[in-house]
Amino acid sequence: MYKLAERAGVNYPRNFSAALRKLRAAAPEKMAEIDRLAEEDPRGTFRSLSELAEEQGVELGFPMMRGRRGEGRPRGEDAKPEPRRLKNPPLRKLRETFPEEMKNYEELRQRDPAAAKKLLLELTEKLNVRPTGK
Repeated sequence: MYKLAERAGVNYPRNFSAALRKLRAAAPEKMAEIDRLAEEDPRGTFRSLSELAEEQGVELGFPMMRGRRGEGRPRGEDAKPEPRRLKNPPLRKLRETFPEEMKNYEELRQRDPAAAKKLLLELTEKLNVRPTGK
């Protein structure tokens, strides 16, 4: 695979260490700054490292990470997670029918899971819907 990448002119290091060596050689000042950042903010370090690698055209060796962000999605502070979609039709129906009670249920889930489960069962009985899943 690596020989094929070389023939195609793709810069694909064999591992993360090789990518770091290439980045240190290409941008020593920025890598020194990233090293200092590593002590304070590990997540920020990876973000900065990813941006530098993209800028320099160096593949970090984590191809599975590209798909998680998606192409064209905002990064950093502008990035917001997509809202969770309900996969459970009875829960969707409960949220539509009893919005206030379901808000209370969501808060209760964090504090007292047993009481939340009891509330959910009461609401499903009111609606005459059987919950699915756990």
